[in-house]
Amino acid sequence: MKNMFTLKSLFKRFLKRKQVRQSPLEEINTMITSIKYHSPDSGSLILMLAVSLVFFYLAQIGYIPFSGQRPSATSVNTPASGIDKNLEAVVFPTKGITVAARWGDAIGKLVDAGVIDQDKFTATMEQDGTALTIEELAILGGDDGIKNRQLVFTAANSRFMVDALWALGLAQESKVLLEGPMKGTDTASLASTGGWTLGKKDAMSYYGKFNLLNLNDADQERVLQITSQIYRPCCGNSTAFPDCNHGMAMLGLVELMISQEASDNQIFEAAKAANAFWFPDSTLELAAYFQTIKNISWQKVSPVTAVSAEYASSQGAQKINQALQEQGTLPQARGGGSCGA
Repeated sequence: MKNMFTLKSLFKRFLKRKQVRQSPLEEINTMITSIKYHSPDSGSLILMLAVSLVFFYLAQIGYIPFSGQRPSATSVNTPASGIDKNLEAVVFPTKGITVAARWGDAIGKLVDAGVIDQDKFTATMEQDGTALTIEELAILGGDDGIKNRQLVFTAANSRFMVDALWALGLAQESKVLLEGPMKGTDTASLASTGGWTLGKKDAMSYYGKFNLLNLNDADQERVLQITSQIYRPCCGNSTAFPDCNHGMAMLGLVELMISQEASDNQIFEAAKAANAFWFPDSTLELAAYFQTIKNISWQKVSPVTAVSAEYASSQGAQKINQALQEQGTLPQARGGGSCGA
């Protein structure tokens, strides 16, 4: 009876092994050692336990002995676990990614115009546990000392960057908004418009109303041309159809950079950086795909390619995910932002 009680207790411990920092096989060895300690003469029990737990472990990883069923590519620990940390350091540098754009005074003007209600904006960030930093408050305030500071995308500021640039994309006068695919939709009901609740009025009161960046006709054509080539993993649309917050934020980023005469390559590099921190799971998978399947390091992946429909749209991201699953090199998920304010 004592032996059976010990066996039941140890087996329950194995079933709860997620709380124990050991691999399943290490846990089996630990329990066998424990049985030997409590019952030195329980050789048959040890053998039964060892066989039972080995079968249980094999079932856990998808292999049923004698059935011909083998573990799937994603059911076991794969080489992906070994590349995750190295890839993360490359894709998401600790110090972030600095891009060829300056804040200028556009965000401060958005606050003055009521597009951004600073009290609402600040309260929403605090409620989500991401209180504004001194620098972010200065950006909202349009402080002179911040105007020439370059944009830096980091994991910590991704929410602020999306929301601040979202407001800019929403309010800046643009052919993308007034003449592009958005024109033929129920514009007010889209996530990028109806979802903007951080202004003093409803989003449509500000929609494409201000030429804050002094863009001319040539600039507007360039905005349309570049945004039509930048995609996001949350949907199948390009930035030329900014129907969600990320699309509208990317539009604001492109417009800001064009107003500062950034080159096409600099803009695509910035889009690649933004997508990395706004869609960390999809970007890490894309980097793993190029590294393990294409033998191309993430640094050498062209930014135009990285944000293209083939790889950065929702359809492209799904294909990448499937390819990694089939090879067994799917990185662990990190999580990402939503399409709301």
